[in-house]
Amino acid sequence: RERVNGERYRVNQKNEILDRALQINVTQTNFLDIQNFHPSQLTQHSSRLTMHPFLQNDFHIKWSTLTPDHIEADISKALDEAKAAVDAVANQSAPLTYENTVAALDLGLETLNRAWGLVSHLDSVANSPELRAAHNKMLPKVSEFFAGIPLNETLWKTLKAYGEQSETEALSPTKHRYILACCLHMPLCPQQGCDPQCE
Repeated sequence: RERVNGERYRVNQKNEILDRALQINVTQTNFLDIQNFHPSQLTQHSSRLTMHPFLQNDFHIKWSTLTPDHIEADISKALDEAKAAVDAVANQSAPLTYENTVAALDLGLETLNRAWGLVSHLDSVANSPELRAAHNKMLPKVSEFFAGIPLNETLWKTLKAYGEQSETEALSPTKHRYILACCLHMPLCPQQGCDPQCE
């Protein structure tokens, strides 16, 4: 029995090391030597991951690290980055391209979308008083940010300007359709109302 328990311990320890090693994108060569790794070698990297667990983009979501006490700091950081990305696209100077307008906006919102999606998912399946409090505290800020994007006059003027010239850029048909929907058929600002093309 002691031998069986000892073997189970070694297997569980090895699995833990493998799981943590995947987070640092171990190369194939190093992966072959993974049995020689010790958890203490990964402590520093693991600590960095848990600083902002909701902002990690790992293939395997580390659900155990997604605790309510991280929500306010992580979502606030994601909001700041998203606001900076929106401002950068809105004030983008010529030449305007797909990469520095549409793609840059999508990329700039990705971290916030993913992080808030994790918070919302946990609120649905693993609700707790602490989670509800953290979710409800950040919900108005997240809602205000996303609601403000279609009303950002500078942003949509920049996107519309790019959309009107995008036909000269060598892009796939799918991207051209996306540009049409994103840059030309959106409201420009509360004062101007809706673009006539979408009516």
